[in-house]
Amino acid sequence: AIVLSMGERALTAVWSTIASAELVGALARQPRIGAVVLDMQHGSHHTGSLSACLLEIAAAGKQSFVRTPVGRLDAVSHALDMGATGIIAPMINTAAEATALAAHAKYPPCGSRSWGPMLALPRSGLAPADFFAQANGRTFAIAMIETATALANTDAILATPGIDGILIGPMDLSASLSNGTVLDPESEPVQRAIDHVLARCVAHNKKSCIFAPTPAAAARHARAGFNVVALGTDVAHVAAGLGAALDLMAARST
Repeated sequence: AIVLSMGERALTAVWSTIASAELVGALARQPRIGAVVLDMQHGSHHTGSLSACLLEIAAAGKQSFVRTPVGRLDAVSHALDMGATGIIAPMINTAAEATALAAHAKYPPCGSRSWGPMLALPRSGLAPADFFAQANGRTFAIAMIETATALANTDAILATPGIDGILIGPMDLSASLSNGTVLDPESEPVQRAIDHVLARCVAHNKKSCIFAPTPAAAARHARAGFNVVALGTDVAHVAAGLGAALDLMAARST
């Protein structure tokens, strides 16, 4: 089933920045992880890494999302053709930009996505006609809210046909709301913005998603009712895990 929540609980995702199918598979096989985001914007994922990484995620029975580079609409349909569950598009600031995203993510009549699901079709197990009929409902187009302009246009973005939800980027939102003076995702203006976007997602019956840099933030967002909470990056988790192991080793060596 294609879901963006775990019943009454948020779907916990992890952000993958390292283009390694082995590492992506290890992340996807974590029992409490429901989705993996492959980052082509700030991470090292690229066209050549998507297929193997998406296959690992699918083999683990989890959802897969690809964050495309800013403005790269060609990467939207390509990632879906490779079998991604959904697209996360950064820096969507206006309804017009949201419309362009939906056009590349959805087949007619909702959009104008070109037919060519080279890996998505065989991996779906569906006949071509059934895949085409179901595709728009089986994939997600998620617009990122990361600027003051986007925040002001939240309702217009959510009302765009073909847009399935919003993912809040709290770091860039902090920079934008402070006019470049503060990088603090826990600041009061950012928290007010997060509450506002979540409420508007609920009002529009669209999916609410957010990146959480810390476990404490992730738990808070899950309690607030977000559908998807992305808990940190693979780099941060590897570093934290190694650090904890080294601390334990040191404690038992004395």
